[in-house]
Amino acid sequence: MIRDSMFVSATFLEFASLINAYLHHMDNVI
Repeated sequence: MIRDSMFVSATFLEFASLINAYLHHMDNVI
């Protein structure tokens, strides 16, 4: 159970950094 929550939080962090990079890229384009 703890391992699952660690995996979920790691996936969430990776997803959040991906969104952050995408938004940063959009800012550069505009």
